[in-house]
Amino acid sequence: MAHYYLIYDDSCPICLASIDKLKQIDTLGLVEPVPLSDPRLPHGKNLPPEHEMRNAIHLFDDQGKMYRGADAVMQVMSLFPRSRWLASILRLPGIRQLARIVYAVIARNRLRLSRMITP
Repeated sequence: MAHYYLIYDDSCPICLASIDKLKQIDTLGLVEPVPLSDPRLPHGKNLPPEHEMRNAIHLFDDQGKMYRGADAVMQVMSLFPRSRWLASILRLPGIRQLARIVYAVIARNRLRLSRMITP
C-alpha cells in the first residue's frame, strides 16, 4: 500500500511525463499518483483549493503532512536510492530557495513549455 499520495494536474503534459517516470522508479509502490480530475482524492486529507493544486503538485504522507511544489519533488526524490543524493543537495540552504523559484517558473509556464518540447 502507498505511503504517499501525489496529486498532480493530469491536463499537463510535463506532469504526465513526470508521473510516467515516477512509475518506472517506484517499484515498491510507495507513491500513489492521483490525478487532480480523479474524484477519489485521499479521504481525510485537508486539501487546498483546486486552483492551488492545479498550480503545483501536492504530496501527502500517511500522517497527513503536505508537501507542495519543489518540496514535494524533493520528498519524492528522497524515497529512492538513485535520486536521494540529489534531494539532499536540493535541500541545502540557498539551493532549496532556488529550487522553489525554478519549480514555480516551470509550473507557471508548463503548458507553454510542453508545447515547445513535445512533437
